[in-house]
Amino acid sequence: MSRPFAAETFDPARATAARSAREQADLVIVFMHWGVEGNSCPSGEMKTFAGRLSEAGADIVVGTHAHRLLAGGWLGQTYVHYGLGNFLWYGNSHSTDSGVLNLLVRGRTVVDSQFVPATVSGSGQPVPATGVGKQRIVDKLATAQRCTGLAARRSG
Repeated sequence: MSRPFAAETFDPARATAARSAREQADLVIVFMHWGVEGNSCPSGEMKTFAGRLSEAGADIVVGTHAHRLLAGGWLGQTYVHYGLGNFLWYGNSHSTDSGVLNLLVRGRTVVDSQFVPATVSGSGQPVPATGVGKQRIVDKLATAQRCTGLAARRSG
């Protein structure tokens, strides 16, 4: 395949039937708009769908929508990060915690992941978190990771 493509669907069977992406792409990244607003843990539906995406050949699954940071980890060979929170935001929300997910990928494999904490400022733009604020976000993500069902390390 000479170019990336996007598919949009609310039908889980249709979304995961796109197994042809695995046959045509060097790396399959799925970006999901999902989650329960204000909830820092993925729902059962999110976990089930992440499993379907992994089985369909997704290498990376990243989501957003809950207006809170959710955590990430490994689902077999697939790296999943359930929610990145708000990045640019214009008003009140469930949280001003934000950040950037950096993934180092070799071939189809995520070999390192780092989350760089930030805070959405009064202007709606993110600024890097430092000191106590940064540690608070790191601690919050560590707590949120417990409810993901994801492994801290890649299996196999």
